Amino acid sequence: MSKIAEPESIVAANLSLGWASVLDRLARPGVEAISPLTLSITGFNDQGVAAEVPEIRAAVDTLLAAKGKRDVENVAWTIFPQRYWQMAEGNRAEFFKIFLEAFPRIRDYNSQNNKRGSYFQRMIDFEGSGAGFNQLHGFSTNMIATQAGAARNGRRRRSIPIATC
Repeated sequence: MSKIAEPESIVAANLSLGWASVLDRLARPGVEAISPLTLSITGFNDQGVAAEVPEIRAAVDTLLAAKGKRDVENVAWTIFPQRYWQMAEGNRAEFFKIFLEAFPRIRDYNSQNNKRGSYFQRMIDFEGSGAGFNQLHGFSTNMIATQAGAARNGRRRRSIPIATC
């Protein structure tokens, strides 16, 4: 098996079809990973939610459930807690505060998967305990809001370029 080591960039107007393109590349004979990979989604509604095919989302959720894994929405929330963003009404400081205050309960609820923090928690509190480095602090509200819709739809990543958060 090989790994595609050349940078791979995919642009799609639809989240589901974008990930289908990624899976198509991964399904090629001998390919087991694509790294680095950039998937850019361009199709968003007025609320910043990425366009997707509901039947594909449902099929993925069914497959994940059959394998004993969490559904797309659950995983997406660890990447970007959209509900907290909405509660904060776009106020970044309030958004970070709401999340950091809630995170101990989130961690305790599922300590097996959250013992080292969630993806989003590490983005805004890298060292942990509420005193860590906030990697999103310097980003504009528009940049965070734009990413909110995409992340809400669930994308598992090994890494994320800091400039696209």
